[in-house]
Amino acid sequence: MYVSVIIMKPSSSIVKILSRVLGVIVFLLIVVFLGIQWMIFLEKRKIMRYDTTLQEQKQALHQIKNYTGYTTLLSIWTLEQKKITLPWSKHIRQILDILQDLKSVNNGSNKTIVLSDFEVGLDHIKLNGKVTTLKALYHNSSSGKFRSLLDRFQDLDFISDLEIKDYEKNNENDKYYTFVLHAKVMSDAR
Repeated sequence: MYVSVIIMKPSSSIVKILSRVLGVIVFLLIVVFLGIQWMIFLEKRKIMRYDTTLQEQKQALHQIKNYTGYTTLLSIWTLEQKKITLPWSKHIRQILDILQDLKSVNNGSNKTIVLSDFEVGLDHIKLNGKVTTLKALYHNSSSGKFRSLLDRFQDLDFISDLEIKDYEKNNENDKYYTFVLHAKVMSDAR
C-alpha cells in the first residue's frame, strides 16, 4: 500500500494575512515596550525630584538643628517637661521647725542630738548628725516630751523612703554615734 502525501502550496493571500498580523503584533509589542520605557523614565524623573526635595529638606533641618536658638528652645522645652513644682517655702519651714525643736532639746547639758551637715535637693534630703543614744533616733519618750528623729521626719508629707542607712561609734571613748539620715522628696507632694 502506498500512501500519498499531497503537499499544497500556501496561497499567497494567507501568507500576506499572516505577515500583516505578525507585523501588527510586532508593532504593538514595540509600542508597548516603548510605552513601558517611557513610564519608567517618568518614574525615575519623579524619584529624582523627590530625592532632591528630600536632600534640601534634610539640609534645612540640619541648619535648624545647628541654630543655637533651636537648641535653646529644645533645652527649655526639656526643662519644662521635667520641672518639678513643690511648695518649697512651706516644706523648708517644716524642716526648720524640726531642727529648731531639736536645738531646744540640746539646750540642756547632755547634748543628746548634734546635727551637722544638712542637704536638701529637689529629689532628696540628707542629714548628718550624732546622738548619745540610739533611742533618740528611734524611740519616743513615754512622757511625750521627746519625739524620735525618725518620727519627726516621717510626719512630713512630702518625703518617702526615710532611712538611716548606718550609724557607728568611732571609738570606745567617744560618747556619740554618728548617723546619716536619707529621705526621698516626692515630686507630687503638696
